[in-house]
Amino acid sequence: MLYSDKDIIELLQNGVIKIDPLPFLPYALGSCSVDLRLQGNPCSPNDKGYTKEVEYVYTDRFGVRLTGIMLTENRDDHWDIVIPAHGFVLAATLETVTLPNHIVGHLHGRSSLAREGVGVHITAGIIDAGWSGKIVLELVNHSDQPVTLQHSQRVCALTFEALSSPTTRPYNQRENAKYKGQDGVIGSRLEQDKE
Repeated sequence: MLYSDKDIIELLQNGVIKIDPLPFLPYALGSCSVDLRLQGNPCSPNDKGYTKEVEYVYTDRFGVRLTGIMLTENRDDHWDIVIPAHGFVLAATLETVTLPNHIVGHLHGRSSLAREGVGVHITAGIIDAGWSGKIVLELVNHSDQPVTLQHSQRVCALTFEALSSPTTRPYNQRENAKYKGQDGVIGSRLEQDKE
């Protein structure tokens, strides 16, 4: 069962679900979801750090001509993210999300971004019960034009669903949890799989 807006507010007020910093709910709260914002510190999937340079020239939707950069300086040492046509970049939510052992989250893209060709996640749409950390976004630009995403822009929606019973394997207690407590973008740790 998905939680409604009324349930989400109650869960937030009672500290059952934690979102920090809490987005401005009159804009961020939907009928059964909370929009989360983009933290402007991305990395490429081939990189373990932040990527600040790519080689192309274009004019973004605001009419600004950019040359050879992927990120444009913004405010507070954060960056606006430019995803090249058919490009892929990892980014994270501005918010840290903490879920209890009986609630999972489902990550969804926003339709306004989808209409510009931007997908927010490829396959990692489930936020496990017991999760605590920023959510890494797998941003893909399916369009033929570069797309600029601004730091702190609402970029995804998170819905919440009750499990039939609390999990006995919450994410934050699993020994093999590779992204436990992540505080920003972390590239793939596939090499740590032991099976």
